[in-house]
Amino acid sequence: MRNTIKQLSNYKKIIIGILLAPIAAYILNIMIVSIFNIGIYLGTFLRSLYSIVVC
Repeated sequence: MRNTIKQLSNYKKIIIGILLAPIAAYILNIMIVSIFNIGIYLGTFLRSLYSIVVC
């Protein structure tokens, strides 16, 4: 039992990383979707501005 606890304490960073991976993936997903939406809104704004100025 003592050896098992000792091995788990040696791999503490790896275990914490595995447990936090889904949270990190969720946060990254939100960031990517937000950046994509900002790009779409900015592109639509610039396209409408271009059509007002040029046309």
